[in-house]
Amino acid sequence: MGRFSMRQFAKKAVDKELLFKAVELASKTPSVCNRQCYHAHIFSGKEQSKAVLSYQLGNRGFGDQVDSVLVVSADLSCFFSASERNKAWIDGGLFAMSLMYSLHSLGLGCCPLNWSVSPERDQALKNATGISNSHSIIMMTACGHLKDEFTVAKSKRKPGGELCTIVNNKVAFSKI
Repeated sequence: MGRFSMRQFAKKAVDKELLFKAVELASKTPSVCNRQCYHAHIFSGKEQSKAVLSYQLGNRGFGDQVDSVLVVSADLSCFFSASERNKAWIDGGLFAMSLMYSLHSLGLGCCPLNWSVSPERDQALKNATGISNSHSIIMMTACGHLKDEFTVAKSKRKPGGELCTIVNNKVAFSKI
């Protein structure tokens, strides 16, 4: 079975060691100049998860089932100039995907949750959780154990031919 975004979770608590193992597996994610700016903030248990999810605006209907939330951030102090302004988002996004595949490989279900919020909401979450202001929050991942039976949304996927272009023409090299 492939990875799906899960919105139905069993009532069983997730062992923190399992979450740490997922982070360790994801630590092999490539990063610009091997700076490893990414970080996972683990919030374990229904109470902590509910509190953290109250800042995110896309978990209605299933957030009450979530046992653990991982907030992925990128430490901006790892970057040195305006020309690197997008690298934290790229590295953080790569790490987040690796983390979701790691959770899946360990038998946990997860659902990526966007973090498109106002600066005020972003700061409020940082204040409530102790996430450093030098970190840019990339996204959240809700996770938990899978139920014995569950349903997933069927999302049509584009065929590979629509997602790539094979370039057959010569590319000219120039000095920039």
